[in-house]
Amino acid sequence: MLKPRKLCGSCGVEKPLDLFYRKSSSKDGRQPHCRQCQSTRIAAHHKSDKGRAAQKRYRESPKGHARDARYNNSEKGRARIKRYQRTEKGKRAQKRYAASEKGRKAQRLGGVRRYAEAKEKVPKILDLYRLEEPETHREKQLLMKELERRKREVRHDG
Repeated sequence: MLKPRKLCGSCGVEKPLDLFYRKSSSKDGRQPHCRQCQSTRIAAHHKSDKGRAAQKRYRESPKGHARDARYNNSEKGRARIKRYQRTEKGKRAQKRYAASEKGRKAQRLGGVRRYAEAKEKVPKILDLYRLEEPETHREKQLLMKELERRKREVRHDG
Protein backbone atom coordinates (compact mmCIF):
# COMPACT_ATOMS: atom_id res chain seq x y z
CA MET A 1 0.00 0.00 0.00
CA LEU A 2 1.40 3.38 -1.00
CA LYS A 3 1.69 6.13 1.56
CA PRO A 4 -0.01 9.41 0.63
CA ARG A 5 2.52 11.91 -0.74
CA LYS A 6 2.72 15.68 -1.01
CA LEU A 7 4.80 18.21 -2.94
CA CYS A 8 6.97 20.47 -0.72
CA GLY A 9 6.34 24.17 -1.32
CA SER A 10 10.02 25.03 -0.82
CA CYS A 11 12.19 22.33 -2.35
CA GLY A 12 9.57 21.05 -4.83
CA VAL A 13 10.24 17.38 -3.98
CA GLU A 14 7.33 14.96 -3.54
CA LYS A 15 7.58 13.34 -0.09
CA PRO A 16 5.42 11.13 2.18
CA LEU A 17 2.91 13.02 4.36
CA ASP A 18 4.65 11.96 7.56
CA LEU A 19 7.62 14.18 6.56
CA PHE A 20 5.38 17.27 6.94
CA TYR A 21 4.36 18.87 10.25
CA ARG A 22 0.64 18.90 11.06
CA LYS A 23 -1.56 21.94 10.43
CA SER A 24 -5.23 21.43 11.21
CA SER A 25 -6.38 24.49 9.23
CA SER A 26 -5.08 23.21 5.88
CA LYS A 27 -7.04 20.90 3.57
CA ASP A 28 -4.72 17.92 3.92
CA GLY A 29 -3.90 18.66 7.59
CA ARG A 30 -0.19 19.26 6.90
CA GLN A 31 2.18 22.24 6.55
CA PRO A 32 3.03 23.34 2.98
CA HIS A 33 6.79 22.81 3.60
CA CYS A 34 8.52 19.56 4.57
CA ARG A 35 10.13 19.28 8.02
CA GLN A 36 13.65 19.79 6.68
CA CYS A 37 12.70 22.94 4.72
CA GLN A 38 10.66 24.24 7.66
CA SER A 39 13.66 23.83 9.99
CA THR A 40 15.85 25.71 7.50
CA ARG A 41 13.26 28.51 7.23
CA ILE A 42 13.00 28.85 11.03
CA ALA A 43 16.79 28.89 11.47
CA ALA A 44 17.09 31.60 8.80
CA HIS A 45 14.36 33.64 10.53
CA HIS A 46 16.13 33.41 13.91
CA LYS A 47 19.36 34.67 12.30
CA SER A 48 17.64 37.61 10.55
CA ASP A 49 17.29 41.06 12.12
CA LYS A 50 13.52 40.64 12.31
CA GLY A 51 13.88 37.28 14.06
CA ARG A 52 16.44 38.63 16.56
CA ALA A 53 14.14 41.56 17.35
CA ALA A 54 11.24 39.15 17.98
CA GLN A 55 13.42 37.01 20.29
CA LYS A 56 14.50 40.12 22.21
CA ARG A 57 10.88 41.28 22.63
CA TYR A 58 9.92 37.83 23.93
CA ARG A 59 12.84 37.65 26.39
CA GLU A 60 11.91 41.08 27.78
CA SER A 61 8.19 40.27 28.08
CA PRO A 62 6.65 38.96 31.33
CA LYS A 63 6.19 35.57 29.66
CA GLY A 64 9.90 35.45 28.74
CA HIS A 65 10.95 36.48 32.25
CA ALA A 66 8.73 33.76 33.74
CA ARG A 67 10.27 31.16 31.41
CA ASP A 68 13.80 32.24 32.42
CA ALA A 69 12.85 32.12 36.10
CA ARG A 70 11.46 28.59 35.76
CA TYR A 71 14.62 27.45 33.99
CA ASN A 72 16.99 29.18 36.42
CA ASN A 73 15.17 27.62 39.39
CA SER A 74 15.27 24.15 37.85
CA GLU A 75 18.01 21.67 38.72
CA LYS A 76 19.46 21.93 35.21
CA GLY A 77 19.44 25.75 35.28
CA ARG A 78 21.09 25.98 38.72
CA ALA A 79 23.82 23.56 37.56
CA ARG A 80 24.46 25.74 34.48
CA ILE A 81 24.69 28.87 36.64
CA LYS A 82 27.15 27.20 39.03
CA ARG A 83 29.34 26.07 36.12
CA TYR A 84 29.36 29.62 34.75
CA GLN A 85 30.23 31.13 38.14
CA ARG A 86 33.31 28.89 38.36
CA THR A 87 34.70 30.19 35.04
CA GLU A 88 36.95 33.26 34.84
CA LYS A 89 34.27 35.17 32.96
CA GLY A 90 31.71 34.29 35.67
CA LYS A 91 34.05 35.42 38.46
CA ARG A 92 34.62 38.76 36.71
CA ALA A 93 30.87 39.21 36.31
CA GLN A 94 30.33 38.54 40.04
CA LYS A 95 32.95 41.17 40.94
CA ARG A 96 31.33 43.73 38.61
CA TYR A 97 27.92 43.00 40.17
CA ALA A 98 29.27 43.35 43.71
CA ALA A 99 30.79 46.73 42.77
CA SER A 100 27.55 47.98 41.16
CA GLU A 101 24.83 49.92 42.99
CA LYS A 102 22.44 46.99 42.70
CA GLY A 103 25.05 44.62 44.15
CA ARG A 104 25.82 46.94 47.08
CA LYS A 105 22.10 47.27 47.83
CA ALA A 106 21.68 43.48 47.81
CA GLN A 107 24.66 43.18 50.18
CA ARG A 108 23.09 45.71 52.59
CA LEU A 109 19.84 43.75 52.59
CA GLY A 110 21.67 40.57 53.53
CA GLY A 111 22.14 39.00 50.12
CA VAL A 112 19.76 37.89 47.43
CA ARG A 113 16.63 36.12 48.60
CA ARG A 114 16.35 32.72 47.06
CA TYR A 115 13.13 31.13 45.88
CA ALA A 116 13.68 27.94 47.89
CA GLU A 117 14.20 29.84 51.17
CA ALA A 118 11.06 31.90 50.68
CA LYS A 119 9.14 28.77 49.75
CA GLU A 120 10.11 27.13 53.04
CA LYS A 121 9.25 30.15 55.20
CA VAL A 122 5.83 30.88 53.72
CA PRO A 123 4.36 27.50 52.83
CA LYS A 124 0.57 27.50 52.88
CA ILE A 125 -0.60 31.03 53.61
CA LEU A 126 -0.40 32.49 50.11
CA ASP A 127 -3.06 30.26 48.59
CA LEU A 128 -5.62 31.61 51.07
CA TYR A 129 -4.95 35.18 49.98
CA ARG A 130 -5.54 34.13 46.39
CA LEU A 131 -9.04 32.83 47.10
CA GLU A 132 -11.90 34.83 45.70
CA GLU A 133 -13.98 37.01 47.98
CA PRO A 134 -16.36 34.73 49.90
CA GLU A 135 -20.04 35.28 49.18
CA THR A 136 -21.48 34.61 52.61
CA HIS A 137 -20.59 35.64 56.12
CA ARG A 138 -20.24 31.97 57.15
CA GLU A 139 -17.70 31.29 54.38
CA LYS A 140 -15.73 34.35 55.45
CA GLN A 141 -15.65 33.14 59.08
CA LEU A 142 -14.46 29.68 58.03
CA LEU A 143 -11.72 31.15 55.85
CA MET A 144 -10.50 33.41 58.65
CA LYS A 145 -10.33 30.44 61.06
CA GLU A 146 -8.38 28.43 58.47
CA LEU A 147 -6.03 31.36 57.90
CA GLU A 148 -5.31 31.71 61.63
CA ARG A 149 -4.73 27.95 61.94
CA ARG A 150 -2.23 27.96 59.07
CA LYS A 151 -0.43 31.01 60.48
CA ARG A 152 -0.01 29.17 63.78
CA GLU A 153 1.37 26.12 61.94
CA VAL A 154 3.90 28.26 60.11
CA ARG A 155 5.04 29.97 63.33
CA HIS A 156 5.49 26.61 65.08
CA ASP A 157 7.24 24.96 62.10
CA GLY A 158 9.53 27.85 61.14
